[in-house]
Amino acid sequence: MSIIYKNRNGGDTICGIPAQMIGKELERIRKENGGELKPADVIAAAKSKSSPFHDAFTWENEEAAIGYRLWQARQLIKSVSFVVQKGNERIHLPVFVNIPATEQTGQYYQATHVAVTREDEWRAALMALRGYAEGILRTTKNLGALAKVLNRDTKQLDKANAHFTRGANVIAGMIPAAEARPTA
Repeated sequence: MSIIYKNRNGGDTICGIPAQMIGKELERIRKENGGELKPADVIAAAKSKSSPFHDAFTWENEEAAIGYRLWQARQLIKSVSFVVQKGNERIHLPVFVNIPATEQTGQYYQATHVAVTREDEWRAALMALRGYAEGILRTTKNLGALAKVLNRDTKQLDKANAHFTRGANVIAGMIPAAEARPTA
């Protein structure tokens, strides 16, 4: 079976590099490392300037360190929750919600209790949630399609697809009706 590699968004390049080249190189690295593809092995291979995806990485250590610290800061922000006691149930809720970048602003986090009261932030948070749900749905559909190609049982994935489809539809329906949301 011949494999054609693409950007998961459908394009022919990833970071300006042909997706076919990246796919073949990643498969080579996987095979070379006992059938497992690990990020550390990809980085080790990419260090060589002759690597097809050397330019996809930031090799300037100071710049890379700043990027890593930004990632750490996002993880820290996302890790904080507060607990609401409802009867015998303890519900953990995020203190901050991610507000994706728009044409007017860059990406930032807002206190959840504030975001639910601001129309633009509420809508942005719902759109981000819809994007996450659609990503999960895409993944289950892709696994189901692969399972069918390999003649594997897809009953559980089909059930998951049905659940995620309903969830994505509910979220999508919330976005136009954002005005009717509860306020704090």
